[in-house]
Amino acid sequence: MIGPRLERSLGPVDLDGIEVIALDEFAIQKGHRYATVIVEPMRKRVLWVGRGRGREDVRPFFELLGLERCRRLRAAVMDMNASYELEVRRYCPNAAVVFDLFHVVAKYGREVIDRVRVDRANELRADRRGRRVVKGARWLLLKNRDSLRPGEDVQLEELLAANHDLFVVYVLRDALKELWGCRHPGYAARAWRGWYRKALHSRIEPLVRFARRLRPYLPGILAHCRWSLATNLVEDIDNKIKVIKRMAYGFRDDAYFFPQDPGRLPRKWEMNPKKAGRRSAPSLYRSAVCLLGPTPADTDQADQAGEQQPRGGGQWHDPVKASVRQALTGLCDLPLTGCDRRGDSERGPSWDFIGARLQQEIVKRSEQRPRHCPRTRGS
Repeated sequence: MIGPRLERSLGPVDLDGIEVIALDEFAIQKGHRYATVIVEPMRKRVLWVGRGRGREDVRPFFELLGLERCRRLRAAVMDMNASYELEVRRYCPNAAVVFDLFHVVAKYGREVIDRVRVDRANELRADRRGRRVVKGARWLLLKNRDSLRPGEDVQLEELLAANHDLFVVYVLRDALKELWGCRHPGYAARAWRGWYRKALHSRIEPLVRFARRLRPYLPGILAHCRWSLATNLVEDIDNKIKVIKRMAYGFRDDAYFFPQDPGRLPRKWEMNPKKAGRRSAPSLYRSAVCLLGPTPADTDQADQAGEQQPRGGGQWHDPVKASVRQALTGLCDLPLTGCDRRGDSERGPSWDFIGARLQQEIVKRSEQRPRHCPRTRGS
């Protein structure tokens, strides 16, 4: 079985000393199927990954954490997922729930700005030119002011001056973002009351509905004054997980895809060593280090070769290939003599031949002694 062997090689998860966690979900398959990743932001390490995003899906993590360590948790940052919030409040009574700014503003853009823009475009059916301008201004309205390209600021000012409702929801979005800049709960609460009153008095139905739905989440917004946390680290890890899945062309075993390793995420050649693409010399070298163990050879040779690789997939110069081939030979103790149909006796074997030979040894040795992948230059 892959799962038990992987768990033995990686070891148990170190969950001691955790005070802050971050939770987020990411799409793992088509059809709105998700997985949850839990990270420790302070030390930037993955604590747990599991399929699903419901209460019963994240409950195994808190059971693994234990009663005593759950009580030591002081804060948990997340999006406005009710399942995560309820489980944190159930198992971690001393932890403050912190809602991230990005998800609140993104929800405001979808439910308020987009809805008002579409309603305004429907009102301008008789004016085809004006309707086309309003319909095409979606990303212009969702951008921050400091992200506008040259000329877009003038276009935005003209659009807001001609549409009162769009002007109101755009200004109140910037006012809502200022709540996360407050460092005192009293100031933040006063700013919220002012924003909430303006939203209700605007009489813009999508804005009023959003303000009333956001009001129950106010404690999590005010908690940001004490815990200046965000889910940007978790989002970055989500993207890395998706890249790993895409590079490996998918995984059939959840125990292989979700290794409970706090130190690192799995790499492509460790997860599926039989799927080898065309690799450059530095990549072959790092993959060999990853599975075959440390080497006394210098990685600068491989990095230097990577910088001198010609574009278009052409052959490299003989000294460069010789130095990298020597480093790979000293690392793996592989006889890289001979050549294939694209090599010759003077230039030596091609990189495809070297990669295939190294790949055979990786598959052979990876089953015998799996190792952690040390950090090397360029990784």
